[in-house]
Amino acid sequence: MNISTTYEKAHLNNRQYILPISLFQLVRRVLELEDSQKPMLNLIEIGCGQGTLFSKFLDHGHNFVGIDISKTAIQRARAYEERMPFYCLDVRDIELMDQRFDIFVDSHLLHCLGSLKSVQEYLLKLKSVAKPGARIIIETMVISKGLLKSDSMCSDDGYIIKDLLGVGRRIIFDGRFIENLVLKLGFRIDYMNFPVGAKFVLDGKRVESLESDPDVIQLILRVP
Repeated sequence: MNISTTYEKAHLNNRQYILPISLFQLVRRVLELEDSQKPMLNLIEIGCGQGTLFSKFLDHGHNFVGIDISKTAIQRARAYEERMPFYCLDVRDIELMDQRFDIFVDSHLLHCLGSLKSVQEYLLKLKSVAKPGARIIIETMVISKGLLKSDSMCSDDGYIIKDLLGVGRRIIFDGRFIENLVLKLGFRIDYMNFPVGAKFVLDGKRVESLESDPDVIQLILRVP
């Protein structure tokens, strides 16, 4: 099953998908910094799903756009929020938008890419359509101590790959590895945080997290 089919099924089965408050807070943090410096910004949410994130910030007066690979997600996003555009687009084709951006929001897409090569290509693709000084907001999975104890697949490569039934493949990084990775790709790190107690729940049938679930890393990257 390819990634577009996986997410099409996910959105068909879920009428509402609410992103965690932590991602809203990261976007608010960046907008508070930028609002006083630039009168008009171009912002894009990648993996926007059903369009709940940017609707909270439209009164800032910037140009907002959302893209997602799922047709169902985009249809619902357009119905949910009519004040901004949404496009069904694979991020690998982002240059087709013929636009450069000041702020990118990765809505939990990075860890869904499934391989180190895909992550590298994704970040470089964003860099290619970024304005100088652009910021990339990321909240993604990192290896927890509990995951190290429970997963025999953990290796010394700096990341692990997990195939999850019904939701596809996840890449989970060691915190130091992803820090070094983004620096090697030419980004600056404006902000990095490991929220205490924050977890990604790997099993969609559970609500509560387990010790063996991945921890969370928050990053705000800057394009030189």
